[in-house]
Amino acid sequence: MLSEALQDVLRHFFTEHAQFKEFLQTIEHQALEEHIIGILNVYANDKNSSTLRAYISLALAGYTPSLKKHEADGQKTVEGISYLAEAKPRNYDPEQDEENGDNKPSKPRKLNWGR
Repeated sequence: MLSEALQDVLRHFFTEHAQFKEFLQTIEHQALEEHIIGILNVYANDKNSSTLRAYISLALAGYTPSLKKHEADGQKTVEGISYLAEAKPRNYDPEQDEENGDNKPSKPRKLNWGR
């Protein structure tokens, strides 16, 4: 659940976008850090969206991530050969692992490489 303060940040972003930068300047630095971490936690662990997990997986694997729909998730060129990649990162849910009696994180799935 999002804190009321974080909900206020999101409300300003979506409803008062033109004044959003000014609004951010009114927030203390430490509170702003907490809001950013809160948003990243929600987005990175969203079971219905793997955008951030795919993006970071591809970047760490040396690919240039693409956020476009209906095409390869990433691309890189090595020695003149272009490689495309589809990333299907698994969402890690520590609560689900605890329910299954597994105290260690599941192994991440490998990227589904293609050309």
